[in-house]
Amino acid sequence: MHDPEESIVCLDSHLKSIQLIGFKDEENEIELVKFFLKNARVLEKFRIVWAGYALKSEEASKKVLNIPTSSFDNSRCQAQTMV
Repeated sequence: MHDPEESIVCLDSHLKSIQLIGFKDEENEIELVKFFLKNARVLEKFRIVWAGYALKSEEASKKVLNIPTSSFDNSRCQAQTMV
């Protein structure tokens, strides 16, 4: 089992793009997004595509896009949500 205090090498220095498809704004999905944004230090693109039946709202999209990131230079990371 992975120690959550240890860095994951691929996230720390290799993962540059993530696309989550079928996003429904459920708590476990939000936790996954938080995990990636905290640990993917070279992330350049993060795209979330909402599930067709999910309740999509401007407020939910803002909540996801405003999740705090790690200390990396997040000005390089383009984050977006799509319907």
